[in-house]
Amino acid sequence: MDLYKVGKIEAIALVVIVMLNHLVLNLPKIFFNTAGCAAWINAIFVFAIALIFLFIILKLFKNFNGMDILDVSYFVGGNTLKNIIGFLFIAFFMLIASALLRDFSRSLNIIYFRNIPIYLVIIVFLLVALLANRIGSNVIIKTTTIITTIVLINLGVTFFLTAPQFEFNNIFPILGKGAKEIFLSGSTNIFAFSGFCVLYFIMPMLKSSKEFNKIAIWSIVISGIYLVFCILSLLLSFSYVVDAYDLSPMYLIIRTTQFGKFLQRPESLFMFFWILSLMSYVSICIMFSCNIFQKITNTRKSQVMAYFFTSLLYFGALIPRNISQFKFIEDVIYKYFSIILIFFISMGILILANLKYHRKNMKLEGRKLNEK
Repeated sequence: MDLYKVGKIEAIALVVIVMLNHLVLNLPKIFFNTAGCAAWINAIFVFAIALIFLFIILKLFKNFNGMDILDVSYFVGGNTLKNIIGFLFIAFFMLIASALLRDFSRSLNIIYFRNIPIYLVIIVFLLVALLANRIGSNVIIKTTTIITTIVLINLGVTFFLTAPQFEFNNIFPILGKGAKEIFLSGSTNIFAFSGFCVLYFIMPMLKSSKEFNKIAIWSIVISGIYLVFCILSLLLSFSYVVDAYDLSPMYLIIRTTQFGKFLQRPESLFMFFWILSLMSYVSICIMFSCNIFQKITNTRKSQVMAYFFTSLLYFGALIPRNISQFKFIEDVIYKYFSIILIFFISMGILILANLKYHRKNMKLEGRKLNEK
């Protein structure tokens, strides 16, 4: 894969687009299923936890400037640990991309293309992602920046246009299903900030690694704000629709919003932007998988692997045969896999790396004192 140095805005877009795609499709439903009408409190709670994790990660990365999680893994456990972490993250990128691809394609199939087999819809997304990866990472990153900006704007417009029809009685009872579901069971919704996975790999790609802290903070803050606003918008508009698993709640809320006579079918325009967003997201997942594979195998041309990962995504998206299987993969396997890998294993490696780093420094200082 060609090396393209990423600027501050581009890096933020790469992280934020992970949240946006989940937000458009299924994320609000998971929060509502967990905490009921207190989903907005749960969103604020996990946002606070994400910020705590973020500042810990930034502190742990301080001694490894210019490195990604694979470099840190190599420092801790050599090639063995580096390869294990690399393949785990490839599996993670393949899992989240295939799950989102299947979910969105199913929604398109229900809304617009009922007579077209779902596998053909999936193929269109993958062909675009494959072409983008063949052209180069610079095209993917620049396009992602534009698309992320557009999606952020249209979600913001949706929130403000739905504000006049808000029904504030929907927030009661204020604790929804109870404090346990909000603060204990609901803590697992930290997986919503799976954009951390990009932060673990983006530092070597930056034009200036000194911008890493600002990029990380801005991207998580933007993701958190949009998460809270979108859940509030859904709750205050109509809380009952989130129980419908077939369609995106964000699509339903846009469909019921009045945009005036100038724009009669706003959901079609928004859906078009979301299609571009998913295409960009799938392209990013393939791009990072290729980069990781290149790094752990020391190969020069990782673009060839784009064909392999595209095929893997295709078969992965077709594995679930029914809604219950798909829901289990998306709400259980993906949820807990992301929590374990992103917030426990990766952070554990960073902690071990810092312990080893300080121990080496202490030995060096000890040798210098002995020499004196």
